Amino acid sequence: MRLQVDHVSWSVDGKPILRDVSLAVEPGSITGLIGPNGSGKSTLLRCIYRALKPDSGSITLDGNDLIRMDSQETARRVAVVLQEYPSDFQFTVGEIVSMGRNPHKGMFDRDTSADRGIIRDALARVGLAGFSHRNFNTLSGGEKQRVIIARTLAQQAGFLVLDEPTNHLDIRYQLETMELVRDLGLTTLAALHDLNIAADYCDLIHVIDSGRIVASGRPSEVLQPDIIAEVFRVGALVGVDTLTGRPRISFYLKDHSRKEAAVASFASNRPHLSRQ
Repeated sequence: MRLQVDHVSWSVDGKPILRDVSLAVEPGSITGLIGPNGSGKSTLLRCIYRALKPDSGSITLDGNDLIRMDSQETARRVAVVLQEYPSDFQFTVGEIVSMGRNPHKGMFDRDTSADRGIIRDALARVGLAGFSHRNFNTLSGGEKQRVIIARTLAQQAGFLVLDEPTNHLDIRYQLETMELVRDLGLTTLAALHDLNIAADYCDLIHVIDSGRIVASGRPSEVLQPDIIAEVFRVGALVGVDTLTGRPRISFYLKDHSRKEAAVASFASNRPHLSRQ
């Protein structure tokens, strides 16, 4: 599936949050959306998965108008993974994954044997076979994200929206979550907080600042010191990860007394810890 966002704007109480945003997500790609807090990342994603209605502009998926599409059809096409879920989410793992089948059924339809097979396969694919009867609230953060990704697999949608899915996870779970997303092979738009995660996993990156797209391109084109300094207001040293060939970024506060030490450390080419 291909997503096209054209000239989308959205405001609240007269304050513009998105300003004439245009971007594309190509079929089968993982496209990153990065920017500082309050830049409009989550607002744009909410417009895409129809939690918000844009004031102007259009959003299409394979040429179909998402804004005018009915909610059940949207759910067949677009799956969403958020960064956190309510702590009182009193469902079993199996019940949550089975919710992914709802867009394919009538209101009072029960799960069929085919549905149950899809649910089992989804849990197995994320490494949670045998977790069906566990209470969602007893799981670790990484396991919870895998359950939600299993729900998207059961949903059988072709387009995946991720809203900072690794934000509250430790390093191992961050990498496991992103490896799993990459292995799904779905067309994906991900708002990401960690620029090194974005560098490792994204095919293209769009940078948003103050509600506008200010840069777009491959990670090596976008994750440049001048762009990072202007958008995130920090200094950045950008090199190449020797294992992945992707950009590797170190940060420092501008005019900070440790700047010289950071530059010297970076220039010494000491090995960086990296994803194996």
